[in-house]
Amino acid sequence: MNFFEAQDRARRKTVLLVFLFALAVLALVVMTFLFVLLFVAFDHDAVHDGGSLFVRIGWQTYALVGAGVVAVVVLASVLKIVSLSAGGRTVAEDMSA
Repeated sequence: MNFFEAQDRARRKTVLLVFLFALAVLALVVMTFLFVLLFVAFDHDAVHDGGSLFVRIGWQTYALVGAGVVAVVVLASVLKIVSLSAGGRTVAEDMSA
């Protein structure tokens, strides 16, 4: 295998990893939505008022929860990128080498 084949394979793997990362973030958002629904469902008044939980919560809550989860993921990613940009020594220390 030559350099260009290795480079193409690395690009394909990078695209796959970015897609899987986005899928994982989406899964976190959905799980957080479900947690919020579960939390609201245990509220005594919400259970007996009638109507759908999805409608009663409102799109603003969904937007806020989604934005919060994405903000936490972005903040953690930025912090990790900044810590790794310090160089090989920092990476080695993180790995206890």
